[in-house]
Amino acid sequence: MSVKSIKDAVSKKKDIIVQKETEFCGEKVILKRISGYYMAEWREWSNSDKPEIKRLERAKLLQLCIHDPESGNRVYDDIEVTQIIGLGSIDIDEIYFECLRVNGYGEQGREDILKNLVMTLGEDGLRELHEIIGARLQSFSKDIPTTSSKSNGS
Repeated sequence: MSVKSIKDAVSKKKDIIVQKETEFCGEKVILKRISGYYMAEWREWSNSDKPEIKRLERAKLLQLCIHDPESGNRVYDDIEVTQIIGLGSIDIDEIYFECLRVNGYGEQGREDILKNLVMTLGEDGLRELHEIIGARLQSFSKDIPTTSSKSNGS
């Protein structure tokens, strides 16, 4: 498998929708991985200096991730973010951490990303990708000047 074929395979599978069925407030919902655009939007809320925005950070992630299992549409729109925060932490915390995992945060999220890579590239493609990355890292390390004991004042 060549670099071009890896890129082609990845571009074909670029929009893999990672999702998980779960319950939210006693109702079945689908948690979907959000796109890079929406992840950046959530990070803006998460890193905001404004307390009124920062306190809605968890609700914003839920708003972006929670989808109706029948229609596939989001359950909450942008205006309804404050309704989520009104539920309280008992209802929000567990599903918030599930949303993080679906989006690649935490140990389970990393495992899910690796499973998706194997599904996308296959084991041979993944092995070749590992070799390519290893070779590039090796070539980068050759470009980094090493410090000698003389320059350290020894």
